[in-house]
Amino acid sequence: FASRAEADYLLILNNDTVCESSFLEPLVKVAQSENNVGMISGLICYTEDANTIQWGGGSFNRWLTSRNTLAGKSVSICPSKISEVGFLIGCMMLIPVNVWKDVGGFDEQFFLWSEDLDLSIRTKKKCYRLLLVPTSKIFHKVSKSLGRHSPLAYYYHTRNDLLLRKKYLGRLNRIIYLLYFLCSRIARYGYFAFKGRFDLVYVGLCAIYDYFLGHTGMWSQHARISKTPLR
Repeated sequence: FASRAEADYLLILNNDTVCESSFLEPLVKVAQSENNVGMISGLICYTEDANTIQWGGGSFNRWLTSRNTLAGKSVSICPSKISEVGFLIGCMMLIPVNVWKDVGGFDEQFFLWSEDLDLSIRTKKKCYRLLLVPTSKIFHKVSKSLGRHSPLAYYYHTRNDLLLRKKYLGRLNRIIYLLYFLCSRIARYGYFAFKGRFDLVYVGLCAIYDYFLGHTGMWSQHARISKTPLR
């Protein structure tokens, strides 16, 4: 809709955020002044602890495991200069419309979770820059839509982690990662069972099953599981 209305920029913003009144101006200023801008974000802090950073830039390792550089640290230690980062999270992104069209927007096979990492990777592959502007700041309530430890969140996190590696890792690295992943689930699901979280064991196995069958997008059990009370 924004694209058809000939907007210059798209702002992706979670609905469980609280924004400083001046958060947008620094992002637009950087978008207009810097070269080859792909996506821009500001500093994302916790609503319940405004001086603690949830996201302040990050990078990937060779297995595409994301590292959130400043997570859990104080706002006071964050550099004030604009910096280039390895990925942005979908909580807040300012994207020029021409970049959105060139890259292709979010990949619908993820539905939710990891779609922001995927978009970051594709944007960088097109040689655009991902920028962090620390003078822009918002506050995130974190997982208020699905719940921090909800079955739905765990399903999409599990399946889409695998989808992301399938999409970008080479064959050998993908096989190595998959073997590690499957072995690690034995211990993790044993722990969940010990804690009585059989719901997480169930959705985790569903996620792995769906990955191998090539099921993407919205999970077929999304509506039913979303009505199940959280423990």
